[in-house]
Amino acid sequence: MIVRGNPEDLQINRGGHVSPNQSALIGRLTPFRLPVLPSILVGVLLVGYGLTRRDSAGWFVLALGVVLLASGWSRHRQRTTLQVGAVHSFIGVLERIRPSPLGMFEAELTLGGRSYVVLSNLGTQPLNIGTRYRSFVVRGVARMGIIVGMEEA
Repeated sequence: MIVRGNPEDLQINRGGHVSPNQSALIGRLTPFRLPVLPSILVGVLLVGYGLTRRDSAGWFVLALGVVLLASGWSRHRQRTTLQVGAVHSFIGVLERIRPSPLGMFEAELTLGGRSYVVLSNLGTQPLNIGTRYRSFVVRGVARMGIIVGMEEA
């Protein structure tokens, strides 16, 4: 029985790919809407400016530039991962459900000893602790991995 997601998307997930609907849903999440190229360009400029100054303000500007570079690079890697569209399927017992403080995620789940987040608005079927679920996860996009579909195993 499908618990999160719809039958068409899960059929594509069983083939190891993210469906176009799921890809669009993940792409609309707030961190992915930030522009990558301007962040990297501004980061390079700030690093360059910070290196030319030899005072505390220069070090602060340098640190800010490094943060922007790291953020831009991380978003670039996340978008690349999403474009590849690989979904990993695994079966695990649901051990814990924790509500997510972020509106874009329904909850944080612990399945088989690992934590994942579930996209919001994927379904309303209750999740039961102790039940075995087959989960379809997109890794490399969020720290924990994003569950894009679930069904009872």
